[in-house]
Amino acid sequence: MTVTLADKAADRDAETKLVKHEGDADPFYKRVNAATIAECLPHEDAMDIVNTYSRYCEDFNNVSLNSVVACKKELRFNNEFWTLSPVAVGNLASFGGRALVKKHRNCDANPGVRALRAYHEARSDPNSEAIFEMIAADMLSHMSGHSKALIRVFMKGEVGDINWDCTRRIDALLTSKYGIIDNQWLLNTIGGLAKGSWADFRFKGRLVSGHYHIADEARREEAEYGATLAIRNAEDGRASLTICPSVFDWISGTGIIFGGMQGEVMKRVHRGTIDALQLRAAISDHINEQTPLFDSCVQHINDLKQIALDSEELKAVLYDVGSREGMTLDERAAWFKNVEVEMATRCEKLGLSAYALVMGLARTAGCAEDDERSTALSTIAGRLATPAGGTLMAVWKRISARASTADADKVAAAFKGN
Repeated sequence: MTVTLADKAADRDAETKLVKHEGDADPFYKRVNAATIAECLPHEDAMDIVNTYSRYCEDFNNVSLNSVVACKKELRFNNEFWTLSPVAVGNLASFGGRALVKKHRNCDANPGVRALRAYHEARSDPNSEAIFEMIAADMLSHMSGHSKALIRVFMKGEVGDINWDCTRRIDALLTSKYGIIDNQWLLNTIGGLAKGSWADFRFKGRLVSGHYHIADEARREEAEYGATLAIRNAEDGRASLTICPSVFDWISGTGIIFGGMQGEVMKRVHRGTIDALQLRAAISDHINEQTPLFDSCVQHINDLKQIALDSEELKAVLYDVGSREGMTLDERAAWFKNVEVEMATRCEKLGLSAYALVMGLARTAGCAEDDERSTALSTIAGRLATPAGGTLMAVWKRISARASTADADKVAAAFKGN
């Protein structure tokens, strides 16, 4: 019987009571983040989560929007009332806003769109229901002449059944041109091709994201890193299907999406007819093409340890990279704190290096509440570890040179209190 990393980690608490001889290094599995092990799901468990939710889902195709009626903060069709998820409100605002005011290319600039969202969320305004109904009805009337709808609903319990918490909700309000990539199909496909496990698995309604560990790499006990696929897919218009090769750090429990060495990130927009066989073949090709790059990317990450940085310039480097990459001040402050965590743990004897910065950013990505920002920060970490332009040393020399000329007042303001 093969003893896996998870098996080892399960016995860790008991083994910490054993006397440790001076000079002995901790076995790898005793240094692994406990939360990482706890959150690493067998593929079958992730499938159960998705299947349980999907059991209560139903699609209504080619719905004429002439038959959909706004009523307070609900919609009525098929002679039933449905609450709206925040995503469905966004769908209505996006599609309805473009139809209602064509001159606004960015639907978020449409005052009707902002109002629709604001009044849906309003709790204290007694007029919010009537105003929401008025705006939604106007949007639906303009949408009805342009497209039929795909309405994706969640139904749990029967109306009037006192033994059920009855939920009848519209998860998504999409156009008939939307191409469905089903989460159940996707997880089955990935599991059949890679046969691994999930970490940082997030399932929110019809959105699934996480790191899928390719089986052979995930079960190497002494490996500090694992070969993974960073996967994201939404069935409600929030996100396209994306599959990005990544390096997963078992110590911090975070992923670093390949940067300049990645080849091609796989992306499939949910539009038109989806050929399942063709998509499965494309996913298989992608996995086979990216897996051989894993060892090279790990080597690049380890090479970062050789790039020493001046501790006096740390905040300036974080400020410069953060500004260029569009990071918020809160994200940069969190990055700074996570670099300190790295310096206090595995980089204590190494000193400040590019490695501590990249792994600190990876930690920040893992702590992000929004899965889209988590992916974005992991991608930035990947670009710093495996840059597309120039050698690793040359890239970090440019970063250090830019940091040395950063505005000291702006840097101090960005990290005020840290």
